[in-house]
Amino acid sequence: MPAGASGAAGAADPATLAQPPAGPAHRRAPARWRRRLLAAAAAPAPDAAGGTRRPMAAPARRLRVLATTGGLAGALGATVALVAMVAESAGRGVGGAVGLVPDLAPDTRTGQLALARIALCLATAGAAVLGHRWRRGPEAVVALGVASLVACSLAGHAWTAPDRWVAVTADVAHLVAVAVWTGGLVALLVTLPGATDRVRLATRFSALALAAVPVVAVSGAVSGWQQVRSLDGLVSTAYGRLLLAKVAGVAVMVGLGWVNRSRLVPGIERAVAPLTRSLRAETALAALVLAATAALIHQAPARSAAGDGPFDTTVTVDGTVLSATVDPADSGPNDIHLYFTTAPEGSGAVEPLDVDAVQVTAGTADVPARRLQVTPISTDHVTVSGASLPSAGTWTIEVTAVRAGQPLVYVFEVPIS
Repeated sequence: MPAGASGAAGAADPATLAQPPAGPAHRRAPARWRRRLLAAAAAPAPDAAGGTRRPMAAPARRLRVLATTGGLAGALGATVALVAMVAESAGRGVGGAVGLVPDLAPDTRTGQLALARIALCLATAGAAVLGHRWRRGPEAVVALGVASLVACSLAGHAWTAPDRWVAVTADVAHLVAVAVWTGGLVALLVTLPGATDRVRLATRFSALALAAVPVVAVSGAVSGWQQVRSLDGLVSTAYGRLLLAKVAGVAVMVGLGWVNRSRLVPGIERAVAPLTRSLRAETALAALVLAATAALIHQAPARSAAGDGPFDTTVTVDGTVLSATVDPADSGPNDIHLYFTTAPEGSGAVEPLDVDAVQVTAGTADVPARRLQVTPISTDHVTVSGASLPSAGTWTIEVTAVRAGQPLVYVFEVPIS
């Protein structure tokens, strides 16, 4: 039988099916879909024992493990930060503060936000584990992750900035863009070795990172201005110097990303090793930038260095006067000096007032009042050295002095930058 007759009577040649018919694009579209369906039918499906998997199964599993690990790590970090905050507020060690968390955390705004972050991070991990059972995409994981970043911003320096909502909006945008950039970087590094479509993955991440960079730059500039406010604060404070180090690290990351996009991604078909090495270097640099960011969180904003210095006030109770000085009246350690005086009727002179004992407490709407350690200097002068006033805002200081068995209670407010 002639070859032509055999082709007509037998099965169609697979090579012929793979060729698109001639004609306009709208006529070629059905053929493209038929080829995709044929390819899907030909792909090995998982058998009953689960021995055969599709090419993207391994990268998908790695991404699920990465998202789960990230959620659990975020919950652990938020828990440690909450215990440290309670320890600082209560003036106790970390071990002693653990038992106070259930009592103190729910009663303060900062504690409530910390608990919300822990819950959101745990929910993120849970969504990553169960997402494949729900047959849904990563939308739930992404939404919960973004919500945890919003809670983080509401509890940080942005909330105390002069332009609160501008600072919070810029900070949330900055955190989300950084998460997209660095999270995508780690995800690409994890999935690239086992992926069959490396060009597509690398190209998509490169485009995503390229879109995230200007958001990081603009939102970071706005956030930096909200927290620094002056060139002197940028170069003369620990906060400003850490911010400059962070900016330098991000600049180097942008340079590495540009090299990856322009030189290494186009050649990934030939060799994946050069891109992998560059991604590792960029990931290590991202870890250093995040470490600088963590250090920034625990520094007083540079804008507080431009304040008016020590805070002074006087309070009069029953003919006695308390003169108080809080230095430097910035978030962090402060020295408090208390002087007691009286002016006897008719004398016109101010005399020292001897007191037998003094108790001092400090608190805010977000931090429960706690006792501060008082050091007597003389019978009319006591100090509190290194009093921890960790957050900006209005702090209420209550001083109870006992004289001849009678208490004198003085209350004043201190604006902390």
